[in-house]
Amino acid sequence: MGISKLDNQPFLTTLVHGSPIPMMIVDQEGILNFCNPAALELFGYREDELVNQPIEQLIPKNMAHRHQQHRKEYIAKPSLRKMASGLELTAMCKDGHEFPVEVTLNPVSIEDHTYVFCTVIDLSLILQAKKILTTSDQELEATIKQRTRELYESEQRYHILYDQSPDMYVSVCPKTAMIIQSNMTTVHRLGYKDKSEIIGMNLLDMYHTNSQEKAKKAFLTFSEAGEIRNEELSLQHKDGSTIPVMLSANSIRDAKGKIIYSISCWRDISDKIALEKEKKSRIDAEHNLTENKLSKKVIELNLINHGTQLIIASKNFEEALQACLGFICTTLHWPIGHVYVPDKKSKNLIPSGIWHIEDSEKSEQFKTITNQFCFEMGVGLPGRVWESHCPDWIEDIYKDDNFPRAKVCKDLAVHGAVGFPVIAYEKVVAVLELFSYDTQPIDDELLKTFHVLGTQLGSVFERKQIEDKLEKLAHFDLVTALPNRGYFLNMLDRALSNAKRQDTELAVLFLDLNGFKNINDSLGHDFGDQLLRHVADRLSHAIRNSDFIGRLGGDEFIVLAENLSTELTGANIANRLIKAMEQPFLINGRQLNISVSIGIAQYPTGGDEANELIQHADLAMYQAKSSGQANYHYYTEQLNTQAIRRIEMEQRLRNAIAENNLYLVYQPQIDLRNDNIYGVEVLLRWNDPQFGEVSPEEFIPIAESSGIIHNIGQWVITHSLNELNRLKNHLPHFDNKKISINCSVLQLQDHKFYQFVEEVLKEAGIHPDNITFEITESVLMKDIELANDLLLKYRKLGLRFSVDDFGTGYSSMNYLKQLPISVLKIDKIFISQIDSQNSDKHIAKAMVQLAHALNMEVVAEGIETEMQKNTLRAMSCDFGQGFYFAKGLGYDEFKTYLEKNHNPSKVN
Repeated sequence: MGISKLDNQPFLTTLVHGSPIPMMIVDQEGILNFCNPAALELFGYREDELVNQPIEQLIPKNMAHRHQQHRKEYIAKPSLRKMASGLELTAMCKDGHEFPVEVTLNPVSIEDHTYVFCTVIDLSLILQAKKILTTSDQELEATIKQRTRELYESEQRYHILYDQSPDMYVSVCPKTAMIIQSNMTTVHRLGYKDKSEIIGMNLLDMYHTNSQEKAKKAFLTFSEAGEIRNEELSLQHKDGSTIPVMLSANSIRDAKGKIIYSISCWRDISDKIALEKEKKSRIDAEHNLTENKLSKKVIELNLINHGTQLIIASKNFEEALQACLGFICTTLHWPIGHVYVPDKKSKNLIPSGIWHIEDSEKSEQFKTITNQFCFEMGVGLPGRVWESHCPDWIEDIYKDDNFPRAKVCKDLAVHGAVGFPVIAYEKVVAVLELFSYDTQPIDDELLKTFHVLGTQLGSVFERKQIEDKLEKLAHFDLVTALPNRGYFLNMLDRALSNAKRQDTELAVLFLDLNGFKNINDSLGHDFGDQLLRHVADRLSHAIRNSDFIGRLGGDEFIVLAENLSTELTGANIANRLIKAMEQPFLINGRQLNISVSIGIAQYPTGGDEANELIQHADLAMYQAKSSGQANYHYYTEQLNTQAIRRIEMEQRLRNAIAENNLYLVYQPQIDLRNDNIYGVEVLLRWNDPQFGEVSPEEFIPIAESSGIIHNIGQWVITHSLNELNRLKNHLPHFDNKKISINCSVLQLQDHKFYQFVEEVLKEAGIHPDNITFEITESVLMKDIELANDLLLKYRKLGLRFSVDDFGTGYSSMNYLKQLPISVLKIDKIFISQIDSQNSDKHIAKAMVQLAHALNMEVVAEGIETEMQKNTLRAMSCDFGQGFYFAKGLGYDEFKTYLEKNHNPSKVN
């Protein structure tokens, strides 16, 4: 039974498909029946690469056997079939990278089949957050780690702000109003023991009877508008009591704008209502007093209540400081207020730009002098507060010997002063000071009030620090500090909205580093990370200030360029980026050259949606890479058509062997010296029901890039040697003929392929020296050292190698001397005009002479006329093949050809 049966469960479908949490479903055989989009993104697979594959594909090899045993026990023993939460394991993504995860398992029984429902949480983010925090001093590091641990000590540890929030949160299916997730705050506040008691309930049943009608209207409003803001309702506690709340709700949508689920936030406003009652009581009391006879307690309460509200409502720490300072000065009628902050460089308190001045003209001199003062610890009012971590009060400045600004205060007739610290992470992060025109007797209760406000401000500072760290983790790449994919998509969405509204053009440039993988693999990931940082810095300086650059991951970068014109196009920017990479990079004393291939998709011609533009730019980048390094290419509709055809062709090619759509043909190779049959080249052909006859030039690159080449290569060798053995048994004169088989370097690099060839040669009955692997010249030239190592390895098995299409690549005497090559095959482009008096004739002759000088045999491809054959014979070319002798023949045709031409006099 497949996952389609599970799709009939509406709750499970909503939860699994819509969840941002990676989720998978595994059957009792350990086969992945389903992976949601979040799981595919986490492990780096496409759905067709992962679904219907063993779960062990996602587990490091050294752990796979142990996991397989555990899974079998889990299925076999019903006592173990309970939800396992918080399992910390190691997982492996497609590129082989291992990373820590936390796994939760839950068995699901459907129609007598047991499935395991898995959620996977990537713990790398937490580890990265901890790594970033180590850059600060030890006390800051310890406190941030403690705060981070507090945020992540939830049951599932996958939603920091969601599960640790002091507010109640539930995730709701918008169609059924069913609760599909809840944070622990909701569980505790409503008197439940576990989330499972809440999940599955109808949202409207959570409200108290006195709010039912209002809740229904709010739900209808949400269904139409997609959000609710500040709706006051009452929830029902499990014991039947009411909890007043402020409701806000938002919808979570997919890329097409469809609502996947909604998140409702209930803020407990019990304290607010109590405060409002307190406020009403205070107002009633104030009516009985004159404005000049307000009680001191009311003032202090007003400072704490309203001051705290102002602090909490502030967007950032600086805004909170300004709001608090202004409110205190206004409430106490103190005319001057100022804020100092510690300076890490000078290790002094320095004046900030945060002021409250009642009479700016009168106080200008005081402000000017204050801005010139920096206080050491213990010096002056700010210095004493900094040193003591406590509020400090001066009744009369003129009587304080430790007040450097006494003279300017005297000129202003300022007497009283007070200062209090803002403490965060047990450190003073700011000092607020206030001044009064009157002498002010010390007020211990007011000092306590200042202490409360300083604590509240410190909490804002701590919260802002953590938010900034989390914001950086969520939106920026940790290696290069560039915006990540999510942040870039947000910026691109905004830019597209502007471009559509203003009728302007923009371009997305997809950049891929050429050769980075070799550097990363050979010199290590730390070295690779340093190179990426240097590349990011250079690319950032190459673009305009208005352009936006991000890193998608690996060696891929992306640039957004807005407001393009006929004078400034995507090509102009691409050329600047390519030029910026021309100079070598110097890292750890090592000089490296690296270039970029760039794909460009320009709005509106290249797409009008963010993901579409990125996808099209990616397609264009691959076209640029195939056209040569340090190059760029624009997206065209033809590229999209080719990409779709390539995807469809890859799917068809995967089944080509099983469906018997692959077949072999054999083209004779003739000894030009005596017209005897020298050997045969095995040629692979593909006749697909959908695409018809597909050229090897088209499907072989697809097979190589997708990995299918390994299975196809083994099939070609096994099938061809079996058929040629049959020929040898029927036609003894065919024995000891040379057999040429085309081979990919990707196959040679695979250790399993080496073992396969070794076994085949033992069983083939054909001497290894009669088997020649043909490798294209351009492939060999990419990495001569690697090619030499591979060819020597296989040469030890007795195999020979030939260079196919010789002359079409970057021919070099150096690689011909280095590599263990036995045969050169002259490409047919030099043969077609060889019988005329052009340069091809001289080139072909030079190739023959060069090969013979290096003790190599020469095969000429594409011989179509007797004159061509005779010309090559006169050049002393050893062997030839082409339509003049025979085209590629099927097995039976080739057998007939051999029977007919076993006597050399009958050739042709």
